[in-house]
Amino acid sequence: MRHMTFDPFAFLFASLIKNRVSVHHAKEVAELKLVRSNWKGRWASWLERFSGRFLVRKSCAIFGVTGEIANYERDLYQASAKIHTFPNGITLSEVEVLQDERSEFDIHVAFLCGTFSSWHGLDLLVEALEQPAKQDRLKIHLIGHIPDVLKATIEQHPAFQDHGTMEEKEYREILAKCDFSLGSLALFRKGLEEAATLKNREVLAMGLPILSGHVDTAFPDVFAYHRKISDISLHQMIEFGEKMKHFSRLTVRNEARQFIEKEMIMRDAVAFLEHLDHA
Repeated sequence: MRHMTFDPFAFLFASLIKNRVSVHHAKEVAELKLVRSNWKGRWASWLERFSGRFLVRKSCAIFGVTGEIANYERDLYQASAKIHTFPNGITLSEVEVLQDERSEFDIHVAFLCGTFSSWHGLDLLVEALEQPAKQDRLKIHLIGHIPDVLKATIEQHPAFQDHGTMEEKEYREILAKCDFSLGSLALFRKGLEEAATLKNREVLAMGLPILSGHVDTAFPDVFAYHRKISDISLHQMIEFGEKMKHFSRLTVRNEARQFIEKEMIMRDAVAFLEHLDHA
């Protein structure tokens, strides 16, 4: 069961369901303070710490979308349950490969989300590209709602193109021009170093590589199409874009398949639970 924050029903039912597995997608206690940076966030975080302790300790196993999250939940509540990394996954047959309309010279980059929140790090990207004159090759396509505080700066910057919120059919036409996509650049603001985001998996299934500010828990270090960087820079973006031009959309998709396919992830989870049942 996916963990629900400060769930009052946990106190009624958690003890009655002996084979319950708690699935966590975030460090909830820390994240609630970030989502609401006022007394409401602090109060919600306190409630979660109280109810979460009871709920997690009553679970027979703890699943985390990343290993970092699973370990955090077990250590925070000093639980005895075994843990398992259970990354997000997708069904590849439901995602079509992009057309290849890449430029031979320009580097086109997609930054895609519903709303640009603090952990996406759009502000860090703007700061990294503060010298517009040197970026004539770089075209960054922003797809999603941009905070008002960054709107004016982005509108005046020649590297950025603000497309606003779009439907999939519309943004696929833009992604077809792109050499790679950006993942979240400031996940550390949520107290995280690892992630397994569905959006990145969708993009990889389309055949588009990822340059990100965090580790993806599902990919080995040698996986070439999801690169983690510590600090975003013009040089790194152009270098990565040039390198990715040599790989086809289908190559990226096929290489990512074993790490993002939902069926394979579920098989690993079943194997873990079967062993747990006999332990």
